[in-house]
Amino acid sequence: MENEDKSEVITRYSVTERRNELRDIIREVGLWNLPSQRKLAARYNVCQAMIRKDLAVIIKTINPNQLVEVFHEFFNANIKAQEEIRKIMRNGSSGDKLKAMSTMLSLQDSMTKLLENYGHKEKIADRLDIGMPDIKFEIIDKSKKENDN
Repeated sequence: MENEDKSEVITRYSVTERRNELRDIIREVGLWNLPSQRKLAARYNVCQAMIRKDLAVIIKTINPNQLVEVFHEFFNANIKAQEEIRKIMRNGSSGDKLKAMSTMLSLQDSMTKLLENYGHKEKIADRLDIGMPDIKFEIIDKSKKENDN
């Protein structure tokens, strides 16, 4: 037991401790400079899904004034990308314009998902009441039908 590798000793964190530490890291380095979810999961000895859940809870509880700071980098990057896309749309080749439009759609989709996932935009699917129609299927055995005639 004396040769036990101390580097493999894992500190156990409660949910509150882990989330408080993650919140501190977000405040210190920003949401977009966090270590990967894989690294955070290994650090806290939890699965990546738990880290995603923790981050979602943290973002949902951030004061709206702090939210501006948290998403600031993403918004700035999005704006710069849109400016570049507009330049390509004005001056690029047809192929470049197609790629630029695809990139623009991806950016908008990412923004929408980000806001929806962190509870700052209602998901359209949650607002729609789409019911399944009542469909009845009837199986017709052709061999019986032929014998009946």
